[in-house]
Amino acid sequence: HGQAVAIGVAVDTAYSVHAGIMAPADAHRVIALLRALGLPTSHELLRDHASVLRGVEEFREHLGGRLTITLLNGIGDPFDVHEEIDGARLAGAVAMAAG
Repeated sequence: HGQAVAIGVAVDTAYSVHAGIMAPADAHRVIALLRALGLPTSHELLRDHASVLRGVEEFREHLGGRLTITLLNGIGDPFDVHEEIDGARLAGAVAMAAG
Protein backbone atom coordinates (compact mmCIF):
# COMPACT_ATOMS: atom_id res chain seq x y z
CA HIS A 1 0.00 0.00 0.00
CA GLY A 2 2.85 2.39 0.81
CA GLN A 3 4.27 1.97 -2.68
CA ALA A 4 0.92 2.84 -4.23
CA VAL A 5 0.69 5.93 -2.03
CA ALA A 6 4.19 7.03 -3.12
CA ILE A 7 3.21 6.62 -6.78
CA GLY A 8 0.03 8.59 -6.13
CA VAL A 9 1.96 11.41 -4.46
CA ALA A 10 4.38 11.54 -7.40
CA VAL A 11 1.61 11.60 -10.02
CA ASP A 12 -0.52 14.14 -8.09
CA THR A 13 2.54 16.35 -7.69
CA ALA A 14 3.40 16.13 -11.38
CA TYR A 15 -0.27 16.68 -12.33
CA SER A 16 -0.17 19.89 -10.29
CA VAL A 17 2.70 21.08 -12.49
CA HIS A 18 0.85 20.18 -15.68
CA ALA A 19 -2.21 22.03 -14.40
CA GLY A 20 -0.05 25.15 -14.05
CA ILE A 21 -0.36 25.27 -10.27
CA MET A 22 2.93 24.01 -8.82
CA ALA A 23 6.45 25.09 -9.76
CA PRO A 24 8.29 22.34 -11.67
CA ALA A 25 11.37 22.70 -9.44
CA ASP A 26 9.29 21.93 -6.34
CA ALA A 27 7.74 18.89 -8.00
CA HIS A 28 11.16 17.59 -9.01
CA ARG A 29 12.26 17.92 -5.36
CA VAL A 30 9.28 15.87 -4.15
CA ILE A 31 9.80 13.15 -6.76
CA ALA A 32 13.55 13.04 -6.10
CA LEU A 33 12.92 12.64 -2.38
CA LEU A 34 10.54 9.74 -2.94
CA ARG A 35 13.16 8.03 -5.08
CA ALA A 36 15.92 8.75 -2.53
CA LEU A 37 13.76 7.01 0.07
CA GLY A 38 13.63 3.97 -2.21
CA LEU A 39 9.97 4.43 -3.10
CA PRO A 40 8.57 3.99 -6.60
CA THR A 41 7.21 6.99 -8.48
CA SER A 42 5.64 5.08 -11.37
CA HIS A 43 4.38 1.70 -12.48
CA GLU A 44 4.18 0.13 -15.92
CA LEU A 45 0.37 -0.09 -15.75
CA LEU A 46 0.18 3.72 -15.73
CA ARG A 47 1.36 3.77 -19.35
CA ASP A 48 -2.14 2.72 -20.44
CA HIS A 49 -3.77 6.12 -19.91
CA ALA A 50 -7.17 4.98 -21.17
CA SER A 51 -7.29 2.22 -18.54
CA VAL A 52 -6.22 4.63 -15.83
CA LEU A 53 -8.98 7.06 -16.81
CA ARG A 54 -11.52 4.21 -16.83
CA GLY A 55 -10.33 3.19 -13.37
CA VAL A 56 -10.71 6.74 -12.11
CA GLU A 57 -14.23 6.85 -13.53
CA GLU A 58 -15.12 3.57 -11.82
CA PHE A 59 -13.71 4.91 -8.55
CA ARG A 60 -15.75 8.12 -8.94
CA GLU A 61 -18.89 6.03 -9.41
CA HIS A 62 -17.97 3.93 -6.36
CA LEU A 63 -17.71 7.14 -4.33
CA GLY A 64 -21.22 8.12 -5.36
CA GLY A 65 -20.42 10.52 -8.16
CA ARG A 66 -17.99 13.00 -6.64
CA LEU A 67 -14.27 12.58 -7.19
CA THR A 68 -11.80 14.44 -5.01
CA ILE A 69 -8.32 15.06 -6.38
CA THR A 70 -5.55 16.45 -4.20
CA LEU A 71 -3.32 18.96 -5.96
CA LEU A 72 -0.50 21.08 -4.62
CA ASN A 73 0.16 24.81 -4.68
CA GLY A 74 3.65 23.99 -3.42
CA ILE A 75 5.47 21.64 -1.07
CA GLY A 76 3.27 21.08 1.97
CA ASP A 77 0.42 23.12 0.51
CA PRO A 78 -2.26 20.72 -0.78
CA PHE A 79 -5.83 21.50 -1.73
CA ASP A 80 -8.71 19.38 -2.98
CA VAL A 81 -10.54 19.84 -6.25
CA HIS A 82 -13.63 18.14 -7.61
CA GLU A 83 -13.11 17.97 -11.35
CA GLU A 84 -12.55 15.48 -14.10
CA ILE A 85 -9.02 14.30 -14.79
CA ASP A 86 -7.61 15.80 -17.98
CA GLY A 87 -6.14 13.00 -20.12
CA ALA A 88 -3.33 15.11 -21.58
CA ARG A 89 -2.33 16.39 -18.15
CA LEU A 90 -2.40 12.85 -16.80
CA ALA A 91 -0.12 11.62 -19.60
CA GLY A 92 2.34 14.42 -18.89
CA ALA A 93 2.18 13.79 -15.15
CA VAL A 94 2.80 10.06 -15.52
CA ALA A 95 5.79 10.76 -17.77
CA MET A 96 7.18 13.31 -15.35
CA ALA A 97 6.74 11.02 -12.33
CA ALA A 98 8.43 8.17 -14.19
CA GLY A 99 11.42 10.39 -14.91
